[in-house]
Amino acid sequence: MKILQKVCFVLLLTTFSSVYGGSCGVDGDVDDCRVRAEQGDARAQFNLGLSYYNGLGVRQNYKEAVRWFRKSAEQGIVRSQYNLGRMYATGQGVIQDYVMAHMYWSIAAVSGDEWSIENKGRAENIMTDSQLSESQKLAREWMRKHQ
Repeated sequence: MKILQKVCFVLLLTTFSSVYGGSCGVDGDVDDCRVRAEQGDARAQFNLGLSYYNGLGVRQNYKEAVRWFRKSAEQGIVRSQYNLGRMYATGQGVIQDYVMAHMYWSIAAVSGDEWSIENKGRAENIMTDSQLSESQKLAREWMRKHQ
């Protein structure tokens, strides 16, 4: 099972190689990743978030995954914005909150992220008008602050 997890993680890193060019997190070695992430490297923050989300090289910890995804999302990493939306929608590492999920998916959707566009639409089908309004307001504020 551990080998399958590592293979999946390597495939994820290969898929997102445009996000981070280093070997951050591969083979369970996250030391380089952590150093770079703590220095503010958005790509390393994303990959450290993936490590905590998937539990590769570190003990799985959704709260830590949220922490690192949030840092990289604030620096424009679209996959982190999408992942935060997913984590808020499912309550992984945070209290389940469709307003926040929709907000993060809305932010990623601006960049054309298809998964975010799709999930944003699904969330809209179950949200009230006031929740949608709040999410849109939060997304505008977030965009002004971070971009």
